[in-house]
Amino acid sequence: MTSGDIQLCIEQSLLSDCGIYAVSFVSQLTSRLTVDINCSLPVFTQCLSDQPATIGQPIKFTVMIHGVPAPQTKWYLGDTLLTHTVGQYIITDIDGGAELTVVKVSSSDVGLQCRCVATNVVGQAVSVACILPGWSVDSDASVVPADCRRLTVMG
Repeated sequence: MTSGDIQLCIEQSLLSDCGIYAVSFVSQLTSRLTVDINCSLPVFTQCLSDQPATIGQPIKFTVMIHGVPAPQTKWYLGDTLLTHTVGQYIITDIDGGAELTVVKVSSSDVGLQCRCVATNVVGQAVSVACILPGWSVDSDASVVPADCRRLTVMG
């Protein structure tokens, strides 16, 4: 800023804050100010990836997300919406992303899709991965359930 410039900062701005404002100064000068709010769709900068699982062991899914305003996340395992209070699952918000930990994988978890939905006022993005059967390092097997595919959708 140069000498004589005035800066206006609106903390926690909303789309409804857009518009033209009149600014009055002590010298009784009035000026017009146009306020635009910059928003962007949620975008996964790190998508979910399929996780091999061993029954009884934990697995962790991690996503990194960018969007303005910051997106909120919801996690699904199969068709079930997971919450912070479900004891078998731990949902953690991390700086710029989120994590889902399955504390103890059960046989019914294997083959399920894990889905993270990131939403803000502009739209949503979805990232999907699967809980795969765990294989030993020397295994040649690669079986992926037909309905278990990884994708990213923005909208």
